[in-house]
Amino acid sequence: MINMKVTGDSFEDRVEKFNSFKDHLPKYHKRGVQINVADNVTALRTREETDGTLHKEWQFTHNLVTSEGDIYYANKITGRVGTSGSASSVYGDTNFATDGRFFHHDGTSTVSASTVYGAMILGNANTAPDEADTYGVSGASGTTFSSGAYDKAYDVANGNAQNYDTTKIITANYPIHSDADNDNTGGSSDQVTWAYSWTKGDFNTTGKTDLNGGVIVDRATVATPASTAKLLCHFEFASPFEKTANDTLKVFVNHTFEGA
Repeated sequence: MINMKVTGDSFEDRVEKFNSFKDHLPKYHKRGVQINVADNVTALRTREETDGTLHKEWQFTHNLVTSEGDIYYANKITGRVGTSGSASSVYGDTNFATDGRFFHHDGTSTVSASTVYGAMILGNANTAPDEADTYGVSGASGTTFSSGAYDKAYDVANGNAQNYDTTKIITANYPIHSDADNDNTGGSSDQVTWAYSWTKGDFNTTGKTDLNGGVIVDRATVATPASTAKLLCHFEFASPFEKTANDTLKVFVNHTFEGA
């Protein structure tokens, strides 16, 4: 009789190896797109080649909601603001506009003499996001996002005449939750999605420094936001990229409210 000895892994060892394998698998959401669950900003650039072929390139990163953004969400959720004593009053679009936090404005309504309020603006500034950021000044370093060397913010003042003004109002019917757009890697029922979309002719950065990040800002009735304009959020792209005249672009920002 030949004595045989099993030298393979134990059952527990095999289970541990399998679990480790699963932990290191890429995470996928919609349409086979790999995501990092910590990344809540999705940028999709679609390029049309001369033969009509469309190439889609996704990029994922995360943003930082500013202190003003926190106040915005508190006001939006409650819809009321405290006054003297125990009374409170309705807090609506007029209040958001007056307080410089009308981020969700889509240009379809007028609450004052101007319809110029919320927008997303992209640029090449590589200023690290900070809770105290405004459009013109970083709370962390004092470095400006909105102007300076290489026209850091591609806004009306810097890029209108040269067709690299990225200023864009929010897509109709946003912000929403449970976003059904398949291009968005978020869109869960517990997320608030902000969406912005640029056509081929909206702008291009050919010959300019690549796009590095962006903000959601209240322009407070002026086409080019003031340095003190308030931000909902500020983000940097994972890798700078170019938008040519053959590209369309979508940017989604998905905000999740985590319990603590």
